[in-house]
Amino acid sequence: MKKYNSVFVQGNVLAKQRKFDEAIACFDEALELNPKHVGALYSKGHALAKQGKLGEAFKCYDLAVEIEPNKTLALSNKALILEDNNRLDEAMGYWEQVLEIDATDFLALYGKAEILHKQGKLVEAIKGYDEILKIKNYEDEELTLRSRKRALKELTN
Repeated sequence: MKKYNSVFVQGNVLAKQRKFDEAIACFDEALELNPKHVGALYSKGHALAKQGKLGEAFKCYDLAVEIEPNKTLALSNKALILEDNNRLDEAMGYWEQVLEIDATDFLALYGKAEILHKQGKLVEAIKGYDEILKIKNYEDEELTLRSRKRALKELTN
């Protein structure tokens, strides 16, 4: 019997090769061996989302949240998928859930500001970017500054 971590790693290799059906089979095998393998749930959800199977992907993320309710990765993944599919109001709801868990989560703060920007709520978006810039030791100041500058330019045009 294969250990669940080796099957999980094999699934990730296959997913990087865009062999999603084979990758999902590996993640399923890892989950049979260890039903609480959150990494396999995240990876399976990602592979399913790449195939356009959003409902199935979200089920994986929901299971991950049940296992690790205070972790934000599953909620962030849902928000990103929804945002990519232009379901901005739904994505915003997930970013807000992430921020309830961690008010300084860079990805959530940035995602929320970007959605406001896409919705044409430029003043609110700029405030969101400013909020990120106040945080010390966050991930990408340059990205935030570029986005803020873009929103300011749109606001003045």
